[in-house]
Amino acid sequence: MDLKKIEKIKVVLGKNILSILKYTCYHTEITVFVLKKVDYRVLEETRKLLSEEHFILLLEDDVVHGVDVFPLDFLHIKDNSEVLEGEDYFSGMKVDKKHVRFKLEFELRNKLIYLREQYLRASKRRKFLTFILPAFVILLEGSLFLKNLKKGGGLLEDLKNAEKAYDVKLSVFKKLYEHERKKTDFGKDEVTGIIQHINDEMRELMEKINQLKI
Repeated sequence: MDLKKIEKIKVVLGKNILSILKYTCYHTEITVFVLKKVDYRVLEETRKLLSEEHFILLLEDDVVHGVDVFPLDFLHIKDNSEVLEGEDYFSGMKVDKKHVRFKLEFELRNKLIYLREQYLRASKRRKFLTFILPAFVILLEGSLFLKNLKKGGGLLEDLKNAEKAYDVKLSVFKKLYEHERKKTDFGKDEVTGIIQHINDEMRELMEKINQLKI
């Protein structure tokens, strides 16, 4: 979101804005607003400004009391954002490993269910594959966090570190990344096999996380 648009939103929301962050989730830049309260009559005035933007609206109460509910999301925001102005709520945030482990297993199980459903529903299965990595990077970062490892050196390095830490294979995610990086596509006959590998590797990681004692 460009700064001119942010300034216009600030005029509308005024002192209700406590913090504004630039959050990068994979290749997507998201503007995070932390607000004192929600007034939908006022929010309505920002509809046109926000309609084509990537954004998150959080209340201060969500941030202060929601870290046990959103540990993966807040961990990712903490490690992948910068404060544009206002309060810095995330840099000193304490994220509990127990909450991350529970949420990580939940999300992996949920993604496996989603994978089955969407594979059968998707009219363009090759396009469906492009949504896998953006969702997986948050889970990957949570997995590294549980092993006291920090992301760094790029996605391939993070995948290798997770493979070593959990004694699993994440080769299909490397393959997805290489295809994305080279802007190449999978053949129509490859897609089902790729989906199967995604299922198998996520399930293997989930089982290892389920066994962790924290």
